[in-house]
Amino acid sequence: SSGINAEYGASQQSLAQVALWCIGEFGDLLVAEKTALGESKDGEDPSIAITVSEQDVLDLIEQIIKDPVTTTVTRQYALTALMKLTTRFSPANSARIKQDIEAYKSSIFVELQQRSVEYLNLFKWDKIRSQVLDRMPVVEPRLSESQDFVENDHPNNNNHPVAPVPTPIQPPGGLDFLGDMLSTPAPTPAQKGNTANNNG
Repeated sequence: SSGINAEYGASQQSLAQVALWCIGEFGDLLVAEKTALGESKDGEDPSIAITVSEQDVLDLIEQIIKDPVTTTVTRQYALTALMKLTTRFSPANSARIKQDIEAYKSSIFVELQQRSVEYLNLFKWDKIRSQVLDRMPVVEPRLSESQDFVENDHPNNNNHPVAPVPTPIQPPGGLDFLGDMLSTPAPTPAQKGNTANNNG
């Protein structure tokens, strides 16, 4: 059977994209010594330890890329994940990853071709590649918008200076063309016809 499994298809593209993003960002953690999965059942081991190799991850990404139902956007996620893995996996896998990316250098899909060429050029810049492909920074927690509004925009709060509201600039002579146009009702179709007859 071709493809990952029978259930993978167009309806699973978003899930595949999220998985590829996570693999690209945290692939090094995925291939750590052992990953514990599962939950405790009566009298069983509370976790099942599995070992995932770098080759297993690359095989999975290659399966996703080569599956005929995979969309171009999902393939773009896969190429990005592969490129990020060049800085997270051992250098021994760089040649394989480069070969996978190079396969799209002459793709009929411009987006894949462009991404492939850009990533292949990034291989030439080893000194900055790890910085360019570094993990996304952690987002700092923010107050909810309602709390933020109450604390920062309350009239009695003097901790935060409030910028003055700018006054609208009036054109010379006191004319307000936009205001005049917006306040004048639009002519009805009957009025348009009468105007055309009067001018003709």
